[in-house]
Amino acid sequence: MAGALNTVIAVNTSARIVSKIFVISTLLLCPRQEDIYDKISSIVNMSPVDYKTVKINSNEARKRIAEVVAKHPSRVHFTGHALRALADDGLTTTDAWNVLKSPSSKIVDEGEYKDGSWRYRLSTANMVAVVAFEPDGFGLNIITCWDRRKRGTR
Repeated sequence: MAGALNTVIAVNTSARIVSKIFVISTLLLCPRQEDIYDKISSIVNMSPVDYKTVKINSNEARKRIAEVVAKHPSRVHFTGHALRALADDGLTTTDAWNVLKSPSSKIVDEGEYKDGSWRYRLSTANMVAVVAFEPDGFGLNIITCWDRRKRGTR
């Protein structure tokens, strides 16, 4: 157990103090070594950036969206407003997913801070999706979507 404790602390020397405290308290509570390694992997994936409240440039936002869609699709969520907007324009969540996955979609501006989070407009020729990241950067909320042919760029 002592060897595992040293390994975890060495892995997390660049992480925030909070994660170090979490690691130590978790190790004391983990009865099995396999549990310790599960905790290590979740802590290593912690981000030192709060993607919800810290603005990132459009290229980084696009890369982050692609990573979330490819590696963490279960962490992509539609707001009620987004679902209503899609229905109003005769679109589906599949259409929105296609915007998120499309290599031709682009972030059209450098982001807008609204209601406590940075939002980014991801656009294709026919559709726009406004997204906001979860604080850890591994989740995505689709705030709204619309058909550009019906409503323009807004």
